[in-house]
Amino acid sequence: MKISLSGLIPEKDKRELLKAAKFAAKELKISKSKETVFITVSLYGSTDGTCERLGPNKLQIWLNKTLNSEKRLLFLFHEFCHLEQFVSNKLIIAGGRGFYKGIEYTSVKYCEREHEKEAYRKQEVLFSKFKKDSGAASRGNPIGSRGNSRRTTGS
Repeated sequence: MKISLSGLIPEKDKRELLKAAKFAAKELKISKSKETVFITVSLYGSTDGTCERLGPNKLQIWLNKTLNSEKRLLFLFHEFCHLEQFVSNKLIIAGGRGFYKGIEYTSVKYCEREHEKEAYRKQEVLFSKFKKDSGAASRGNPIGSRGNSRRTTGS
């Protein structure tokens, strides 16, 4: 898997995001896939993060640049869970319709979509393990109740 990162954030944050992206790819067992992942940190509508397939072997993750570094990591892990769902063909979006494990979810409320429930569960595990493995000092919990993070659009 090739991973590139762009956006106007401090160099230290870029290094941490790249480290976290490689960590997520390894933990989700997709690091050896032939995918190229573009991670962009910018203002992107009213969402904190989103992931989409750009074409064969190309995926894009957008993260909102207004997020603090810990929230940005959390959303990176959330979107990497969706990336794994795309890579494994569990999540397919085509013609304005979305399918997860073959079941259409387009008319299902966001918080009730199975692929979102899975991503929220896995993001917490990835986040905790990354913080523990990286030896990062705890800076409190600015994320609050992470399972209820604000998300209005995107995957």
